[in-house]
Amino acid sequence: MVEPELREVQRVFGIDRFTHIQSQTLKYLLEGKDVFLSKRTGDGKSMTYQAFPFLAKPNNPCQVLIISPLLSIMKEQVSYLRSLGLHADYIHKECDKESIKTGKTTYVYTSPEAVLSDDMWRSMLIESSSFKLFVVDEAHMVINWYVGESSGKSEPFREWFGRLGEIRSLIACPALFITATASRTSSRKLRKKLALVNFHEIVESPYRENIKLRGLFGNY
Repeated sequence: MVEPELREVQRVFGIDRFTHIQSQTLKYLLEGKDVFLSKRTGDGKSMTYQAFPFLAKPNNPCQVLIISPLLSIMKEQVSYLRSLGLHADYIHKECDKESIKTGKTTYVYTSPEAVLSDDMWRSMLIESSSFKLFVVDEAHMVINWYVGESSGKSEPFREWFGRLGEIRSLIACPALFITATASRTSSRKLRKKLALVNFHEIVESPYRENIKLRGLFGNY
């Protein structure tokens, strides 16, 4: 990582340094490798893709396509990035289509159905050369919603999530899958489902050392 770009990330996001896991994740992504990152909530997983455009090709258009399962998450993240002076949007009827298509919008949030069911967005992904990173936020949802693992159902709840591999085939770039709850077993299922080859796992224990649970029993 180049020092000037690192300093710019620190300035924009107000951080002193990357954590070891953030640095490791960014290193793999900048080498063009796919990463499955499982860390606890609040441990800065989003920083890995938010910092990526600063470090990848700072002098060229660099867009990040982020698949998110919930509209509320998209709106929250877009609002946060805009508050930092960054160009971010989510795909909807009133979004700035031209800015997204020309590469001005750096962070583009969407759902699988929004891009795959619309010929304009599908064509945009095929024709664009500025998308340098593909991100799936809350990656455990891919397993739960598409495979039906959480409910024991064999039929998919949101079958569009089963077509993430199709989106991936439209843009040639590394992929980052981030979650706070998925295990290595889920990682293997995701890897098989999307036919990932050049793939690295970074899985941290979800348990916080400063949190303890006690059971209190009594007569009521």
